[in-house]
Amino acid sequence: MGIVTFKFTDHGFRPSYEVEINPEYPATGDWGIPEFRFGTRLGTRTFRAGDTLTLRIRPVEASPWVALFAVLDPEHYANGLFACPNPGHLLVAAGTDAYLLDVTEPGAGDDLPIRPVIHVQRPSGMDFLLIGSFTNLAAVDEAGLRWGSAIPGRPRARRRTAGQDLRSGLSALHPE
Repeated sequence: MGIVTFKFTDHGFRPSYEVEINPEYPATGDWGIPEFRFGTRLGTRTFRAGDTLTLRIRPVEASPWVALFAVLDPEHYANGLFACPNPGHLLVAAGTDAYLLDVTEPGAGDDLPIRPVIHVQRPSGMDFLLIGSFTNLAAVDEAGLRWGSAIPGRPRARRRTAGQDLRSGLSALHPE
């Protein structure tokens, strides 16, 4: 495996937290703050095979915590940390998986229903993030995961409260 670089992108949103990417592991083996793991084998604390991404998250309105993520096949997909329209949300794209975290509720991250994530973008003039895989799309707005083409039981497109249609965001990505 090659070295994978993770960076934080704010897309013009204003997060209410600081995040440190791959901080040095404490010599004592204890972070001194709560630790949460994402991408573990079902029912265990053991990671699936692959690299690990470690984040130290410092929310403005909550206690700091550490998150560890399994990173599978990172060379081929979008890898990064992305601020969201909600100042307390953080989108983590790590190899084949992506998670939407509420930084004030450690460990309660939502596994995005599309994979692998190959693109994350804020359409020009829109207040949401558009997340894409090879075959599906999802949108994250102020409320969180708003729409996804791979989410059973959800409509293909949903009107936003401001009256903006998500399809207009899609056309902003691919203007005619």
